[in-house]
Amino acid sequence: MGLLSAVQGGLKRRLGQAFSRYSVLRRVVWGFIFLSFLTLILYSSQVPEQYNLQVGLPAPKDVLASRDVIDRAKTQALREQKAASVPLVYDYNPNAEAEMERQVAEALTLVKKLRDDASLTPEQRADNLSRQLGLALPPAVLQSLLSLDNGTLDFLRNQAQSIIFRVMEAGVEKSTLEKVRAEVDNQTTLLPIPKEQQLFISALIKGNLRPNRVLNEVETANRRKEAMDSVEPVRIVRGQLIVGRNQTVTAEHIQILKDLGLDKTGLNLQVAVGSGLIAALMVFLAAIFLRLFRREVYEDEARVVLIGLVVIVTILLTETLKTFSGYLAPVASATMLLTTLVEPKLAMLGAFLLATIVGFLNGGDMRFLLVALTGGLIGVYGLARVHQRADFMRAGFLVSLGNVVGIIGISLAGMNLSPETSLWEDSLWGILNGLLSAIITIGSLPFLESLFGIMTPVRLLEYSNPAHPLLRKLLVEAPGTYHHSIIVANLAEAAAEAVGADPLLARVGSYYHDIGKTRRPYFFIDNQFGMENPHDRLSPRLSTLVITSHIKDGLELGEKYHLPEAILRFVREHHGTSLVSYFYARARENQGGIVQEEDFRYGGPKPQSRESAIVMLADSVEAAVRSLDHPSTAAIETMVKKILREKLEDGQLDQVDLTLRQIDVIGGVFVRSLTGIFHPRIDYPDTLLKEMEGRREDAGNRKQLSG
Repeated sequence: MGLLSAVQGGLKRRLGQAFSRYSVLRRVVWGFIFLSFLTLILYSSQVPEQYNLQVGLPAPKDVLASRDVIDRAKTQALREQKAASVPLVYDYNPNAEAEMERQVAEALTLVKKLRDDASLTPEQRADNLSRQLGLALPPAVLQSLLSLDNGTLDFLRNQAQSIIFRVMEAGVEKSTLEKVRAEVDNQTTLLPIPKEQQLFISALIKGNLRPNRVLNEVETANRRKEAMDSVEPVRIVRGQLIVGRNQTVTAEHIQILKDLGLDKTGLNLQVAVGSGLIAALMVFLAAIFLRLFRREVYEDEARVVLIGLVVIVTILLTETLKTFSGYLAPVASATMLLTTLVEPKLAMLGAFLLATIVGFLNGGDMRFLLVALTGGLIGVYGLARVHQRADFMRAGFLVSLGNVVGIIGISLAGMNLSPETSLWEDSLWGILNGLLSAIITIGSLPFLESLFGIMTPVRLLEYSNPAHPLLRKLLVEAPGTYHHSIIVANLAEAAAEAVGADPLLARVGSYYHDIGKTRRPYFFIDNQFGMENPHDRLSPRLSTLVITSHIKDGLELGEKYHLPEAILRFVREHHGTSLVSYFYARARENQGGIVQEEDFRYGGPKPQSRESAIVMLADSVEAAVRSLDHPSTAAIETMVKKILREKLEDGQLDQVDLTLRQIDVIGGVFVRSLTGIFHPRIDYPDTLLKEMEGRREDAGNRKQLSG
């Protein structure tokens, strides 16, 4: 056993190291891809494609061939035309028809066998026949078939073989199977037999139909290759006219120029190296920032790809829109997307890097760099806290305002050196930039959320809407649980905010954590409202099974209503592997203490995030405090500390990043919130009530006298 454990441990270590190596390798590959794209974009912006001729434009002069060359486009077109004229080669399969007839005969033999099997009921015969034939036939057809005598069945066999012969005689190919099946239907409808027998014969033949002419792909390809090889190449001889003066240039002309070496597509090595260095610097700075300050993002391959995609698309849009104005660079859309999908600090770094690239793409013009940086940083600020999708348009207006202020400042400082545009024109471009950035963000956000499976604040807000069908179902079918979930959400949100977790995620997760209770609401004390407790009639083990099954029921409901994994995690983890202590104690009492504790625990897993751990604690303390007869502040504090200590000692918080100090803070938040919810009411003495009633009557009498 020791040797086996050592081998298993070594294997796990090697697998973990291999996974880690491959993970690092994938990040290197993605980094290289981003570097290549960025280098290509930067290089193309500095050295655009330069040809003597451009497709779609007239040639400035006659261009002649400088040497003999093959016209590859025309040659290839002739070869493809020749190959297309070669007919397809088919091989005949003589066994296809015989195999079909054999299967028809076996099917009818099966009918006879089941018909004569006295040990089966008519329904069992029909069921066995349908299953063994593999044909989806109505029960009436099967029953009718099983009532036929041998002579009729033999007649059906002969008719089926005749139809097989007729449809296979002309040849059946894979491409004509559907057409032949339709012909089978036509043939069977002409048979002088009842409709049920026609349906059976048609289904039986179509179910066993197979081609008897099989395409010989190898021979067809060989014949086509021979045909293509027989075509003589089309040659362009020296001095031959390639494209005449004022003639529209086509892609074929450009290809001939490349073959002749007459194009001007040489690589500018100096610009290529410079572009590569700038791109490498940008990728390196981003990687260093992520590795040092946002390690969880650096190790998340999906989010790394997302960041690269947003950056590359933003640069491409900048390169496209700069033909109108350099002030249109949509850096703000990139920072707003990164703020919403990843996190604000990374978006701020993106603003600096993208603004630098904008300046590079615009010939090093500082005006465009400064405005792009201003808009990008304001975009981060505008979406630091998102409450609804309208916040994106508000952020877009803020970006527009910031752009205009920046453009005016640049003009007043004497940096507006372009004589082609006025201050008002540039300001309009700055306003359009903000609006365009908001539109790009709003339009692309749902796609990126879905593609990368990211739960943004906007999606969380949508799921927190009380009108969501699942929350309405919870309210109607389990109102007590709904009220409990609202209180848990308030507790979890406050606690998450206090320890730096995601308060919105904790709130929304709390709303849905107990949705499984809608399956059997009255088995949970939240929804009993004074009615008889059904658990009084169940054994402790069965009661535990019912109680713990609300996790599985909740997951099924969540998947049915398409809840994202970020919310389903709360359903799955909010009890961890906790003990159902009440029914465990009852079982020990009934069975004299001989009970397996594992049989009375939830199936887990334990909470994997701070948010789900906070919801677990909030769920437990709310239920416990609600059970108190006199929920004074001291009693609430004692109960909260007891619940937190039990969860710690039970190991339910072992897999989350919560310190003892943070757990203490969470407990303090719970106590303050629960004291406000369950504060004791003042018990007025009878004498004080009578005195107040007398004062009210005196005041009424005085009002009547004055009137």
